[in-house]
Amino acid sequence: MKRLRTALALALGCVFGWAQAPPVNGLRAHMEELCLAARGRVGIAATLLDTGESIALRGGEHFSMQSVYKLPIAMATLDQVDRGVVKLEQNVRVNESDFVSCRQHSPIRDRHPRGVELSLKELLRLMVSESDGTACDVLLQLIGGPPAAHRYI
Repeated sequence: MKRLRTALALALGCVFGWAQAPPVNGLRAHMEELCLAARGRVGIAATLLDTGESIALRGGEHFSMQSVYKLPIAMATLDQVDRGVVKLEQNVRVNESDFVSCRQHSPIRDRHPRGVELSLKELLRLMVSESDGTACDVLLQLIGGPPAAHRYI
């Protein structure tokens, strides 16, 4: 669990450019600056896990998920690693039937058209670093589907 919190804090620090978590009262101003700099339609929401305090800009609007859902899947997977349910070194079979459609991004499908066996660690890397849709779907299935990821979050 500590590893997950550290990873999330580092990820947020990289995204928002913080050396450490900003004070909550300065967060809204920083979020507004990010939205202006993006020069597009941007929405941001954050919740402090310790207090439950939330902040949102354009929080009532709907946005495309893109690959945002991959972070909770990675976190839920790493939680299962921490609890000993799965191991980073274990191999997972990826079959042709697991491939996302040809309209979706999948280096696994493109490199291994007949399927392949990959470590859990490599699937995580492909999902997060290369935005591989097949890796994401395989990991989601491995951890117990959307209900498992939802329960973790």
